[in-house]
Amino acid sequence: MLQTSSDVLYLCGSLALLAFTGFLCYFIYALTKTVQESQKTLEDVNGKLKRVDPVVDETVTTLTDINKSVQTINENVLKPIASLAGVVKGIKQTASNIKEGMDLFNKKKK
Repeated sequence: MLQTSSDVLYLCGSLALLAFTGFLCYFIYALTKTVQESQKTLEDVNGKLKRVDPVVDETVTTLTDINKSVQTINENVLKPIASLAGVVKGIKQTASNIKEGMDLFNKKKK
């Protein structure tokens, strides 16, 4: 079988080809396992996102309702109170002016 050096060369070449083929098969096997694991991970993440999505939607709805309530309170309670504070300030200023006038009147009277 191994009578000449070319036979040894062919044997070494075939062993190298066999080793390369084995390496290639192992590489394809490892790549396939990695892709399968990635697919399982993606399915797991998608499942978790499907559970989280309704919570996020509910939170957005709740925050929107709270925002509307705050705006309603601002329009219907706080702004009237602020304008009432302006009226009270005006009355206070008027009372102060009346008091000063009375003091001047009382001084002239004495």
